[in-house]
Amino acid sequence: MLNPDKIKEKEFQTTGRGSYRADDVDSFLAEVSSSYEQMFKENGELVKKISLLANKVEYIKRTRIL
Repeated sequence: MLNPDKIKEKEFQTTGRGSYRADDVDSFLAEVSSSYEQMFKENGELVKKISLLANKVEYIKRTRIL
């Protein structure tokens, strides 16, 4: 799975003619990594919230059954 560190560590080989400017690639990778890292953290927080809510639902189901 792709993670922020893998994006940061990605290296591109130069091909000479028609190659990308290293500064442009580095800048883009920094932006992608930052955005992905934020989404990665937000996803983790959402997973925790979902788990907490699922536990609460199960508790309510158990306590309502007599």
